[in-house]
Amino acid sequence: MQKTASALLFLVGLVPLGRSLHGQPTCFSAPEFAERRQALINRAGDGVILIDAALFPAEFFYLTGVQGRGARLLVIPESVAAKTSKPQVWATTLYLAPKTPQSGVWDDPVLSAGDDTFTPTGIRNNAPLGDFWNDVAKIGLIADTIYLPFRSGPPDPERLPDDLRFAEQVRNVVPQARVKNLLPILSQMRWAKTPAETGVMRRACAIVTDAFREAARITRPGLYEYEVEAAISYVFRRLGSERPAFLIIGSGPNSCILHHMKNDRRMGEDELLLIDIGNVYCGVSDDLTRTIPVSGKFTGEQRKIYDIVLRAQKAAIAMVRPGVTLAQVHATAR
Repeated sequence: MQKTASALLFLVGLVPLGRSLHGQPTCFSAPEFAERRQALINRAGDGVILIDAALFPAEFFYLTGVQGRGARLLVIPESVAAKTSKPQVWATTLYLAPKTPQSGVWDDPVLSAGDDTFTPTGIRNNAPLGDFWNDVAKIGLIADTIYLPFRSGPPDPERLPDDLRFAEQVRNVVPQARVKNLLPILSQMRWAKTPAETGVMRRACAIVTDAFREAARITRPGLYEYEVEAAISYVFRRLGSERPAFLIIGSGPNSCILHHMKNDRRMGEDELLLIDIGNVYCGVSDDLTRTIPVSGKFTGEQRKIYDIVLRAQKAAIAMVRPGVTLAQVHATAR
């Protein structure tokens, strides 16, 4: 029986991940990361830049290509380094965990202090993670401004979130410097995509599209939601995806649960199946949502409702062009 399926939603966003020999991405080049860091320096002026991978993994990946919690980045503009007695010493530095006997034996190898960091990231200098705060204290003596990302908001002073706790620690180490939020600058930079980024995004979208087609092909009454989930996961990995970003497979009443994750219901005749999935590929996570009839054909009422949503989506897509706001697109769909 021929399956019928049309689009309800298709969004793409950037998140942190990628892989190669040391768990680093192979989809973006070192010059690409270097260009992003230089663009950031140009926007931040004479400010020194600090980023913790554990707190902001997406931003850290965007600037370095490094994934993993045990890493930090210190970016020092030439104008600041020139104030020191040894400008060549004070350069952009990756702080990494030291290599352990378990690395490559018990655990997969990861980029560590002392490894070649220039080839994958374009950053020549790396140092043990334990040197980070000492170096921050030294450079803070000559830097007027330090940028680091943190989320603004009215925090509970008794329960500071980790990013604000990190910012507070920076203020304690370099009390004489102004601490500014880097997040608005980074967020604005990431709105514009390079050709390399759009190429990766297209590949990620192709993977999730093939996975959906396989899911639509096998769906039929009597299958369990997790069987559709398994087929999607298989296609993701077969086509080179790092992992699923999320797998929402909701049939019948479960299709009305926005974040249904159990995927354990048996699908029945004449029901609808919501497939809301994404995969992670080279630092990009996509988001594809489709609704299909379990039996292969919509009932009359299902078709009427489906066509209403489909027309709304097409009208919204037709609105998308430079200068149009998200609010205008949303209003068109409604």
